[in-house]
Amino acid sequence: MTNKQEVPFNNHYAACNHYLVTMNANENIIFCNTNFSNKFVGDATTSNISSILHQEDIHSFRQHFQSCLALPGQCLQGTSLLINQHDQPHHIKWEMVAEQKDSKEMSVYLVGHDLHENPRRENETELSRKILKAIFDSTDNVKFFISPAFKIQFFNKPAFDNGLKLHGKRMQIGDNILDYVRDVENKIDHEFQSDFDKALRGETIVRETEIKYKTDKSHWFRSEYYPVYEDGILIGVSISVSDLTERKKYEQEIGVQNEKLRKIAFIQSHQVRQPLANILGILSLINTAGMSDDDKYLVKLLNMSSQQLDNVVRNIVIEAQQIELYSDFFNVQSPLHTV
Repeated sequence: MTNKQEVPFNNHYAACNHYLVTMNANENIIFCNTNFSNKFVGDATTSNISSILHQEDIHSFRQHFQSCLALPGQCLQGTSLLINQHDQPHHIKWEMVAEQKDSKEMSVYLVGHDLHENPRRENETELSRKILKAIFDSTDNVKFFISPAFKIQFFNKPAFDNGLKLHGKRMQIGDNILDYVRDVENKIDHEFQSDFDKALRGETIVRETEIKYKTDKSHWFRSEYYPVYEDGILIGVSISVSDLTERKKYEQEIGVQNEKLRKIAFIQSHQVRQPLANILGILSLINTAGMSDDDKYLVKLLNMSSQQLDNVVRNIVIEAQQIELYSDFFNVQSPLHTV
């Protein structure tokens, strides 16, 4: 740098982790401490701050710099991404103040230090978190992430809405999930803890449960527990809950209808078919040898009608048995969907 010199502080400041920089109004660095020089400018004879700023941060830094020149004596704060001599990025948090002594040129002083966290990465992580939360909020299913200590680390909007509607509580990060599990009429906390412990041991658990709330409302839920790992270490359990209440009501209605069909099949096979079998037996014993042609025709017609009615009854019984068979088949839960 032109007339390059170290900042006139003692060795303590020269060796510290802070960056001390003075610039003129043209954004040229006129002196800096050893820490800043060694990392960013080296032995360069001239240096403009823009030459070591990340391209995306030049405009933002320049705005702060001009504001500082316009407001001498006022301290401004900000962050910038600087590129060191090895083309490695450094996020710097700095304070900037301008000063003008007598008629001399305006000088701008900067004091900064490395940020341990990467603000740009934090912004990207925050954006990813918001996108992920928006996806989870768009589903009707309740979503939780629970720590091994039963603390709620994440919940989506349906979970918050359910907490408000069914428990009268405004859910917050850090709440104990057991406070919600125990806030019901029928005790399910032992069942919940058992499933949760299995998930912590690496199992995937699915359970359908009827929950009766203190508001006199009863809901059926399907809860899915998934162990969550980070770098091979289990850090908690993800829980997805879907409301099965309407499906269960429909299944109950189907069950009532199937029961009626079973009763109809019983009536047909026992209370109708037995007397019909008796009629067919009697008809087979009638001797038509001495009957007139008209009487023979009537007996023949009665026999045909009885046979047709017997076939109808048989078909009804067969259909009812098939419906009952299908009903029993779908009511059997698969081991993959039960505990």
